[in-house]
Amino acid sequence: MKLIRKRKKIVLYTAIFGWYDHLREPLFPKELSKEVDLICFTDNKDLKSKSFKIKKVKRKFEDPTLENRFYKLQPHNVFKDKTYAYNIYVDAHYLITTKSVQQLISEHLNTEISLASIKHPERDCIYDEFKACHHYNMDKPEKFNAQEAFYRKEGFPEHLGLNLGGLQFRRFDDKITSLLNFWWHEVSTRSRRDQLSFNYAVWKLDFKALKTLDWNPEKNPFGQLKKHEPFIKEYGPLKKNFHKLRRKIFGYSKKHKNPPSK
Repeated sequence: MKLIRKRKKIVLYTAIFGWYDHLREPLFPKELSKEVDLICFTDNKDLKSKSFKIKKVKRKFEDPTLENRFYKLQPHNVFKDKTYAYNIYVDAHYLITTKSVQQLISEHLNTEISLASIKHPERDCIYDEFKACHHYNMDKPEKFNAQEAFYRKEGFPEHLGLNLGGLQFRRFDDKITSLLNFWWHEVSTRSRRDQLSFNYAVWKLDFKALKTLDWNPEKNPFGQLKKHEPFIKEYGPLKKNFHKLRRKIFGYSKKHKNPPSK
């Protein structure tokens, strides 16, 4: 298989805002750094990394989740002054285990395919995802209700597929830019849960340049999915009880194997 020429640059990036997560170091940083720029956008002045270039930025939104979504869904604006040909967005709770993302991009992206992402392991319908988001209190119920009603009125079919949003391989081209702009509009004006609007955006724009990967999201050729762990530097008992407190406040439950992403 023909590999991407070295002149075609790749950026692999994540975005962490608030205390939601900490940054995991790739298993093979030296090998990866030969192929890609590793970048983490954050507002956390204490966040450090041996592998990622930490880019401290001023937040545009009060909501840290929405801030993350901006960087996740707007790579063409975030990196507009760069000459990258490809970008890989990954949520911070992924442990990157691959030695070569160049190989993965060569396998899954081409002139016909601009975006590759993993299918949901349990659900194939955004309306089932709405139910899961309701259960986990992932946003305001009225937002979910209005968004679901709008999609049904639009005629978006049930069981048309559901893709995960935590890992995406993407080209920089006009096709993907149009999709990402439309997706960002949905996330910024409706619910911030991006998995609720991705497949709708693909359908609405008749986006044909998507490849859905039949990968296990917890362990695959790119990496391993770990639990979200808050970045808390020195707060004693607060660190120990953080997840217990979060479950109490937001209603998280262990009985659901695959909750919506953050």
